[in-house]
Amino acid sequence: MLGLYKKSLDDSLEEYLEVIREREKNTISFYNNFLKNLIRKYDDKIENLRWTSNQIDLIRRIKKSSRDKFRVLAIDGTNEKQEFKDIVVFFGGALGVTAEIELDKDPLIVRYEPYSLHDDLSIIAYAPIPLAMLSLTSQDLLDIYSDDMKIKQSRMDLQLMLLSEIYFAYRALTGGSPSTRFDMILFDNSIGGILNTHGIGYEEVENGIIGYEEMNSDRPLTKGDFFIAMAQPFSSTLEIPTSKVYSIREFILRLLFESEEKKLTFSKIINSVNISRNIDPASSNAYQINDIKKQLERYKDSGIVSYEDNEVIISDQYKNSWAFTKRLFTFICDKVFREKDCQFLKYQKRTINPITEEEEIVSKWFTRGDLSFLISVGIRMVIEKAWENNTLLIGVAKDSASQYFTRNFISVMKHIGKYDFEKEPILPTDRGILELLPFIDDSIKSPYASIEYDACFMTLKRWPSEETNQWELHGAKRNLVTPSERLLARSLVNLFTLQMGESLDPIVSSVLFLDRLIHPDLDSSMLKRGKEIIIQRIDNKKNRDVFGPINPILNYNNNDDNLAQDLIIFLLTILTSNKYAKQLGYPDPLLKAHDYITSIKKEIKKTIAGSALKLRSNPLKYTRRTLRSGN
Repeated sequence: MLGLYKKSLDDSLEEYLEVIREREKNTISFYNNFLKNLIRKYDDKIENLRWTSNQIDLIRRIKKSSRDKFRVLAIDGTNEKQEFKDIVVFFGGALGVTAEIELDKDPLIVRYEPYSLHDDLSIIAYAPIPLAMLSLTSQDLLDIYSDDMKIKQSRMDLQLMLLSEIYFAYRALTGGSPSTRFDMILFDNSIGGILNTHGIGYEEVENGIIGYEEMNSDRPLTKGDFFIAMAQPFSSTLEIPTSKVYSIREFILRLLFESEEKKLTFSKIINSVNISRNIDPASSNAYQINDIKKQLERYKDSGIVSYEDNEVIISDQYKNSWAFTKRLFTFICDKVFREKDCQFLKYQKRTINPITEEEEIVSKWFTRGDLSFLISVGIRMVIEKAWENNTLLIGVAKDSASQYFTRNFISVMKHIGKYDFEKEPILPTDRGILELLPFIDDSIKSPYASIEYDACFMTLKRWPSEETNQWELHGAKRNLVTPSERLLARSLVNLFTLQMGESLDPIVSSVLFLDRLIHPDLDSSMLKRGKEIIIQRIDNKKNRDVFGPINPILNYNNNDDNLAQDLIIFLLTILTSNKYAKQLGYPDPLLKAHDYITSIKKEIKKTIAGSALKLRSNPLKYTRRTLRSGN
């Protein structure tokens, strides 16, 4: 039997390797004929004194300060869950490491130290939840699930970790004086991934955090607050939210909040939307007004807007809604992470008893939807504050099997006629393709990177139609394209290669996946190029654009100038010493943060394990038979 299994395994591996060999050949051809034009080489630039001097001058310009130190904060988190007989303990926490680059030194000097947030090197939270109440933390955990399944599905430890990382970043951005604030923040996570994964609908919080009122406020969190929070961030410079079909209501909401009196006439809204080509200018004025009202129906029903004398008006209650929601976020996170008060993962809520039909106050645990809402609010607050502080915000991910660069971005550009190449099956992941390059091109040396592309291509892709089997553009569910275009730029970067001579293969580190917040000052060229193209999909049956249209940030090839990418590669090269064999090509600040938080996690696990002593002292843990036996 073992012999047959070995043969089956060998056959499967050989079949897989044969596919990979064929795809490698295709990838080499694809690189030589096309992809090489989308790869940016930085090894010569890093050695060029004039180029590095220009980067330092650029740093001083965006800092708008004469301070000779560039401050970087790297944030990493950790999580743990441990099950006992009657209770499961979830843990999540984060820690930051500061790197200061001394710009007036030659060569540049980097100094590191753990970052203290309110005299605490780390922020952590414990959530000891009785197994009998675990189902209450999720709307979709049915009683038929086993305890093991409930624990796996709850994911509370992962959400606590992510929430702690975001809270840590926000507090770092808001603390201190302008002269001590951070110029760059590194997340050990994908910012676009956070936005997409934790984009939730109202139904996920309707029976949860909506109605939360344990704060020094005269009102609870409402449905209207939820919609306004999920419409963030607002940026008139980047035109976010955009006027795409599925985000037009958020676009109108931004216009209303940007207006001085928080109200606009229907005609002004129609003119703004017409510019964005989402309402047919030839249609009657009454039809256009009805279309606007239809778009805003959700906001009117929840009390955000009202109509009066041909105007759309923001209700007084919601003029400061976003500020209210931000205070709620900081209030909860302060209690959970700073004061370590785990009881704030529960809250009192007024509800109607389904049996007595009378109002009562019940105690509820935060659900998965509630924590996702807080994560969504927090990451939007971080983005908003990074823009305000002129801070570079960068997510760094590794070990990804994504295909956003080749399958999505490059394929869409070919579909709209901007790229031309022969399509053949290539290696299945972006990482595999980028890590192959030093093996097939001796001129590829670290650091090198793909051109940057808009993060909206995480969901915008080329896909065959179910009706016609013709290739067409698709978004995610209901053709949503998220994150919004012009919000984040993505790229793949390699920070360590070592050529070993003609007879030996090069040593290549893992490719890193970067996504960074668009910087209105540095990214003006990409924003201008993005306006040159319109990505759209016309539904011929309904005679309308399915998406919007879409104007992403754009680089056509490696000849396009990109100040922000040049600067970030320069900074990451300085911050990556490649002294640690276990993580070649990985930025030192994130590596140090990982090591610090890992050591804290070891101590936390010991503390959680000590819970067993207390639980064993509780006689209710034991069965009657165990109690009678005295064991």
